[in-house]
Amino acid sequence: MVTPSKNQSGQFAFGAPGALSNSFGTPVHNVSALEPDLQVIFKGLQKRDATTRVKAVEDLVQNSGKLLEDLPEASVDPFVGAFMGLYPTLAIDVDRKVRANVHAIVGMLVRAYKKRTVRQLADCAPYWQLGLHDSDRTVSKAAADALTMAFPTSEKQTEFKKLFSVATVGRCIELALDEDASSLSDSRFRY
Repeated sequence: MVTPSKNQSGQFAFGAPGALSNSFGTPVHNVSALEPDLQVIFKGLQKRDATTRVKAVEDLVQNSGKLLEDLPEASVDPFVGAFMGLYPTLAIDVDRKVRANVHAIVGMLVRAYKKRTVRQLADCAPYWQLGLHDSDRTVSKAAADALTMAFPTSEKQTEFKKLFSVATVGRCIELALDEDASSLSDSRFRY
C-alpha cells in the first residue's frame, strides 16, 4: 500500500520524496538514432541527481523550437518514443521544475507530431491528468497550458479526457491497490 509522504515544508504533496515514482528501472527506448546532443540530454534525464535532470529538461525546453523544426525525419519516432517513454517517470519527479517542464514538452510534442504520439498517449495520459491536479500551482498550470496547446478547443480536451479515461482510472487503481513504495521507485532515487 502506498502511504502519503510530506514535502520539505511538511505538507503532503504529489511528487514528494517517497511518494509515487513510476518504475525508474524500466528500459528507455533506444536513443542511438538521435543526434549526439539529444543523447546527452536523454542520459541527463535518467540521472539520479535532481539538478542534472532539471538541467537536461531545461535544455530540452530551450531548444524545443529549433528541435521541432530541425529534427531529421528519421529521428522523429525515436525522439518521440524515448521522451514519451520517460514522461510517466518525469511527470511525477520530486523536482517541480522537472514536472512543469515535461508537461510543457509533451504538449509541444503532441501538437507538433499529432498521430506519431497517439501510440504512447495511453501510457502518458494518466500522468498528464495527474499533473493537472499537482499540488504545485506552476506544475498544474504547465500541465493545463500543455493540454490547451495540444488540444486547443474545449471539445478536443474533453474528447482527450474521455478517450483516455479508462487508462487513467486503471492506472490510478493499479497505483493505489497493487503498488507500494518499493515497486514504484528505483533504489537509485531513494534518499
